[in-house]
Amino acid sequence: YMTDMFCSTVLGYEIEVMYNKDIDQNYVEKNIEYFNNLDSIFLEKICAALKRYFDAYYKINPDLSEDFADELIEEYKTNSTSILKYIDIGIYAFDKYSPENENVPVLNLTGDCERNGDEQITILAKDNQLVYVGFFFYISKKPFFEERNNHDMKKRAISEEMMRDLLSGKLSSLLRAVQNDDTLCMELRGSSVNIYYRGGSLFKITENKCKSVENYQIVFDSGYGIENNPSIEEAANQIPQYKQAMDVWFHKNPKDEREFQQFIVRTNNRNRRISNSTDYYIADMEYAETNGMNARFDMVALKWRSIGSERKKLEVPSLAFIELKYGDDALKGSASIKKHLDDLKDFLSCSENLGGFAKDMTEVFRQKCKLGLVEGLQENQYKLTISPSNPEVIFIFAEHKPASRILKGVLNDINPSDYSFPISIASASMMGCGLYEDCMWTIKEFLYKEKESEK
Repeated sequence: YMTDMFCSTVLGYEIEVMYNKDIDQNYVEKNIEYFNNLDSIFLEKICAALKRYFDAYYKINPDLSEDFADELIEEYKTNSTSILKYIDIGIYAFDKYSPENENVPVLNLTGDCERNGDEQITILAKDNQLVYVGFFFYISKKPFFEERNNHDMKKRAISEEMMRDLLSGKLSSLLRAVQNDDTLCMELRGSSVNIYYRGGSLFKITENKCKSVENYQIVFDSGYGIENNPSIEEAANQIPQYKQAMDVWFHKNPKDEREFQQFIVRTNNRNRRISNSTDYYIADMEYAETNGMNARFDMVALKWRSIGSERKKLEVPSLAFIELKYGDDALKGSASIKKHLDDLKDFLSCSENLGGFAKDMTEVFRQKCKLGLVEGLQENQYKLTISPSNPEVIFIFAEHKPASRILKGVLNDINPSDYSFPISIASASMMGCGLYEDCMWTIKEFLYKEKESEK
């Protein structure tokens, strides 16, 4: 397959075009031109189909999509194309080509539904007629993405240019705001960064390489009640107003799990009195990779035990994949514990995936250290390398009620021997959120302690 990048005027960002090497490049370019000049009526039909898809998805998986459903519906009522911001198209693909149809335009778009569950989305159209809008599926007998290697996985590390702009350039005022406010959390997203507040996205700052637009686009989710997308200066100066709008929205629409997740990141990364003494740092949160796989992790951590001799070894940190469930009701949804384990098993079965992933997370964590988003490490420790060997998975069951039988039932159905990686359940260190190796239980140990507590 051949690959290239182009700027989509419909979506407002760059996406990858991927086509079979036997396909005429002129045909590909003709379709890109068609897409960039899409008929407005047909675009509205696509948006209407996306709305039907989201409606159906929400009915099936309300626990995975509740945080965006209301605002999507309200925005769609006044502007149907607003729904496009809830998808993140990554690839425009051309798998087959017939010379007799060279003048028939086609769309084969694949990407993520940024704020819902575990599925990727596909949009197929031919000659201004919709063919399919819905869950990602395979076009031929074998997965279209099967031949893609780890280099094609979505990277989270940001560009050198964006690093410079954050440290000392046009984005530096936003970085300072995060550094000076422990309630804010900055996460790296490859071509963008997200600033989170109470688990919700305060600003998404996207690096835009399209020559027709500004270098960076800043988006504040209008679902929180403020309708404008600010300039860099406005965003930095008006953070209190934007936070207040989010506070009001969260009072009516609490998102406890996301907020608790951000607090875990804060405790283990940014608490200068605590972070350096825990055994895990958080490299990333809300990781999603769906190019032919279901790799979604609430948090990606690096295990680096807080022993003096260990912290001097820059190549010993290893990967830990963390799944958070807040309250026993969170165990009832379709995103089951076993599904998370099975998806991780598939992801880890490919050594190339794991090697590329560890390399990317290494760079992400190094960049976070340089940006002042990690407390307690010396500058020479920024050169650490995360090993792809011996990964582990950790479950955090926050606010679990000991008398509830839901969690026991879920864990009794898990056979740890089915998996090549260790499975741990994190317990609190005297009510705290610091992650320590000594506070990790196996499933067997957890079930034993639960049984003992019933006596």
